[in-house]
Amino acid sequence: MNAFIEKGYGWFVSDFQIQYKNQLGLGDRFEVTTWVTSVRAATIRVKFEIHRTASTSAICCQGESNYVLIDLKKGKPTRIPDWVTKAYTV
Repeated sequence: MNAFIEKGYGWFVSDFQIQYKNQLGLGDRFEVTTWVTSVRAATIRVKFEIHRTASTSAICCQGESNYVLIDLKKGKPTRIPDWVTKAYTV
């Protein structure tokens, strides 16, 4: 986030969905995997999965979210620069 803030940008969560599959208990260790599924003018869609890192490595939850890139000086959505697209997509 610091890299974005230094360049005058911030992210706003516009939508967040989560599906719970298996529980995590107090003290359980887990791993979060995220990936970008689409980039549009000012929005980016990210999917994620959370896996328990114990012997079962079960999927505990999965979901997706939309983020809007904000120009911090103007307080308004702004087009996602090419350097962001190149850094976070394959």
